[in-house]
Amino acid sequence: MFSQGEAWVYRQIEQTDPELLRRIRRHVRSGRWELVGGWWTQPDCNFPSGVGFQRQIAAGKEYFLKRFRQFSQVAYNVDSFGHAATLPAYMRAAGQKYYVMMRPQEHEMKLPARLFRWRGFEDGPEVFTFRIAGSYCTGDLNEDHVRASLAELPPGIEHTMCFVGLGDHGGGPTERQIAFCLARAVADEIVHHAVRRMAVELGDDEQQRIVLFNATDLPFDGYAGFEPWLDWRSQSPNLTLTDEKGKRVSTQSIEGEAVLPPQWRPQLLLRLKVPPASLRVLRLGSPDGPQIQVPVAVRASEDRIANESGTWADVRGRMGWPDSNDLKTRLELLDDPTDTWSHGIDRYQEGPGAMAVWEPAAIVDKGPLMASFIRKGAIGDSLLWAETRVYADWPAVDVLLRIHWRARRQVLKLVLPFGDPLIRADVTRGMGIRSRADHQIHTQRARR
Repeated sequence: MFSQGEAWVYRQIEQTDPELLRRIRRHVRSGRWELVGGWWTQPDCNFPSGVGFQRQIAAGKEYFLKRFRQFSQVAYNVDSFGHAATLPAYMRAAGQKYYVMMRPQEHEMKLPARLFRWRGFEDGPEVFTFRIAGSYCTGDLNEDHVRASLAELPPGIEHTMCFVGLGDHGGGPTERQIAFCLARAVADEIVHHAVRRMAVELGDDEQQRIVLFNATDLPFDGYAGFEPWLDWRSQSPNLTLTDEKGKRVSTQSIEGEAVLPPQWRPQLLLRLKVPPASLRVLRLGSPDGPQIQVPVAVRASEDRIANESGTWADVRGRMGWPDSNDLKTRLELLDDPTDTWSHGIDRYQEGPGAMAVWEPAAIVDKGPLMASFIRKGAIGDSLLWAETRVYADWPAVDVLLRIHWRARRQVLKLVLPFGDPLIRADVTRGMGIRSRADHQIHTQRARR
C-alpha cells in the first residue's frame, strides 16, 4: 500500500509526467494507492490564518475531486510543527474526521495515548487523531521501529500504523522550479528594459537628470537618497535639483555609501512624492549655479537631535531612542542551545543575557532636512553600528542598525518599550515605528 498527500505534489506530477499520474489513478482505483491529506500542501499549522487554512483545504479538495473523484477523510500533517486548536473544526467542515500527525513527538509532549479524540475547544468538533511512533521515514526497517508503533495504544485497540519510507523533505529542485527561477530573471530584465525605454522617451536634455520610478501600485511620499555621478568633479555646496516645473527641490548632502571621497560621490537626501507606476524626473544643477538656501527644519545639539514637530532622539542614550537610559530599550545576546527546528522549546530565555557596550555618540548630520548621530559598539564577539536619524516634518525616529554577526548558537533580541499601543509598523522605512500602549516588541535575529 502506497500513500501520498498534498494536491500540489500531484499537480506537479500531472504537469511534468502525465503518464505517471495516470498510473497512480489506476492504483488508486485498484486499492494499491491511498489518497491521504487532501489539502493543497502540508502547511505550518500554527502561523496561517483561519481563512488561509480554509482556502488551502478547499483548493486541495477541489483538485482531488476533479482528478480522482474522491476526497480523503484522513487529514495528514506528519511533519508540521504544532497544531492550532482551530484545526478540528476546519477538518470536520471539509468532511474529514481523522487526523495523522507526529509532532510534538513522545520526548517533547506527553499525550494520553497514541490514538485519541482531539477537540480543539470545549464542546467543539472532534477528530480521531493518531500520532506516528518514532518517525514517518525510515532507512532500514527494524524490530524497534515496529515495536514503537505498538506502544501507547489505548486498551482494546489491536491495529496500528507503522510508517516505512526513505527520504526527508525531498531532494533537489525540479525542472519546473528551475524554469520558474529563470522566468523570474526574465521578468526582472523586462522591467529594467521597460524603465530604460521610458527614460529614452524623455529625449535630450542639457542637464544631468535623476529619474525615479515607483513600480508599485501605491503612492510614495517620503525621503530618498541617491549618489549622482559627477564625472570625478568636486562637489560644490551650490549643487541643486529642480523638478519637472523648474522648481528648486530641497536637498541635503549626507555621507555616501561608496568607498570613495565624498566630493566625488556625494549622496543627496530629498523629500518627494511619486505617484503609482510613474516617473519623476529631476535635473541636477551645475555646481557653478546660484546657491539655494534650504530652511533648517531639524537641528542637532550635544543633547539631542529634533525637528520642529517635536520628534527627537537623545544623543546621550544607549541606542538613541527616547528614554533609553533606563535600559528599557536594549539589545540582548541570548544563548540558543536548540537544534535547527527548536525541538521541545516554546520560547527563548528571558534576559538579561549579555548586553551591548556602546561608545559615545558622534553627530554626523546637522540638517537642514535630517540630523543624525552614529554610535559604535559590540555585543559578545559581534560588532554593532547604529545610526539614529530625525527627519524634518517626519513623526518617527529612524534607527539604522548594522551588525557584523560573529556569534554561534546565539540569538540577538531587540527590546523596544512603548507607552502607547502600537498603531503602525512601517517596515519599508527600517524601524519607522509609531506607538500608543504599554507593551514591548521583541525582535529576534535568526541563528547562524
